[in-house]
Amino acid sequence: MKHWLVTLLLAAVPLAACGGDDKSSADDADRIIELDMTEFAYEPSNLEVEQGQTVRFLLKNTGRLVHEAVIGDERLQADHEEEAAEEGMHHGGGGDDAEVSQADAGDETELIYTFEDAGELLIGCHEPGHYEEGMVARVTVT
Repeated sequence: MKHWLVTLLLAAVPLAACGGDDKSSADDADRIIELDMTEFAYEPSNLEVEQGQTVRFLLKNTGRLVHEAVIGDERLQADHEEEAAEEGMHHGGGGDDAEVSQADAGDETELIYTFEDAGELLIGCHEPGHYEEGMVARVTVT
């Protein structure tokens, strides 16, 4: 009689475990990086991490506007920016598989990410107009 509820709960367990880059939790972090979000910048704006490292970003919005942090390569950033522009407002991550965390003015949030490949990734804010104003941090993965 309550099989539908059990089935629903069992189906939700793997989905709940798949946050962030689907492998990481705060307990798994190798490193913590504090990142301030202001109008229209991240501080620090250049970061270096090691390949394979799981980083817990502590994001503090010290600005007056809502800000978000999206981690990905240039293509993902462009796709996310396009999706945000089409919707004309914050879209909560959308369907582009982006790693997204958002904070209202004065709030804090976190984002956990495992940097699997060497190269460069970006952290961008795609609230309307923010990315085009230069709200981007560069992450070099060595």
